[in-house]
Amino acid sequence: MFLVESFKKSLFDLAWLKAHRMETRGAWVYFLSLCAVLALALTIFLSFVGYSTLSSAKNALTRWPNFTATLKNGALTVTGLTEPYRYQTATKDMLVVVDTAATTTPVLTDYLATGQSGILITRDQAEVYDGGSGQSRSELWSNLPDYTVTRSSLQNLLETQLKSPWLVAYAFLLLLVVYVVLAIGMFSTIVLAGILSWMVSFFLRRGWRFRELLVVGLFAVTLPTLITVLFSVLGLGVNGIFFLALLAFMLAVVMTNDSQVVPQASEE
Repeated sequence: MFLVESFKKSLFDLAWLKAHRMETRGAWVYFLSLCAVLALALTIFLSFVGYSTLSSAKNALTRWPNFTATLKNGALTVTGLTEPYRYQTATKDMLVVVDTAATTTPVLTDYLATGQSGILITRDQAEVYDGGSGQSRSELWSNLPDYTVTRSSLQNLLETQLKSPWLVAYAFLLLLVVYVVLAIGMFSTIVLAGILSWMVSFFLRRGWRFRELLVVGLFAVTLPTLITVLFSVLGLGVNGIFFLALLAFMLAVVMTNDSQVVPQASEE
């Protein structure tokens, strides 16, 4: 099968990539198919995480006291909670702190254990801290409209979302968005790596055309994609790892000896 063979050969076989540098149609079929598989896997993962998060939030609210939160003119007030109110998840990896009565701005990290993530809700803003990366993100209440919410209304909202018949439609829409973003992002990287590879080919007089390098790039994304996924799973945040891996692979194709490679006929 063409797709299976392309997957295996594009991982390491430089001669195969060179031999298929004129197969524009096959390269696009493989690239778009790979994007579809990646988008499906990512959508399933995001849907699972999203559903689990909503379900966990709904269950956690049952352990909170009855409260009323009112946002008016960019200031949040909470009644029904003894502040600063702290809630820690059962796994102790997340701590939520509510302190809208503080006269000075609390520091979220003062409440957290080493490596613990947390959410701090104050009168002026909400802050989310990722214990793994050490990064935090804040949202000012002044950017939101006036609103009042209670524990019961939040529970009802979450219950409605978890049982919504539109969940499948949401997942399908997410799949389309992820697919388009992946395809455009990966192809943009291929174009950039192709330009740099063509410049190297030009100066070294290797005789590659830019169009041929784009075809090679469409096939050659396999290994860089696997490397990027592996780095993500291991939590190794290396910026531009996909681009660097793809560029290195394409340069290897350009600079190695191809005297014994027999190009295949074009499918165009």
